[in-house]
Amino acid sequence: MGRKVQVFPLYAVRRTLYPPAVLLPARNPFHALRHPNFRLFYFGQFVSLAGTWMQVVALGWLVLELTNSPFYVGLVSALGSLPILLFTVLVGLAVARIAPED
Repeated sequence: MGRKVQVFPLYAVRRTLYPPAVLLPARNPFHALRHPNFRLFYFGQFVSLAGTWMQVVALGWLVLELTNSPFYVGLVSALGSLPILLFTVLVGLAVARIAPED
């Protein structure tokens, strides 16, 4: 008196998860820029990233002007990326423990 489980073929599951409209190539690569919210996001990200890279260059330049040593410029750059490296490893380990892959 168990419940009967209905099994669907694999192609039917894939068809519902990946509709053909998603897989079609975009005809116009700038089609997304027609949406005002995406334009605001895109240009905001552009300005933000440009500012970030200007800060990185200015920091290296400042260190070079103050110390006149390329070693310290490299050291400051390496120490600037150290938190990203450490947090990436720690978060990766935490995710691997929380959601193990089957």
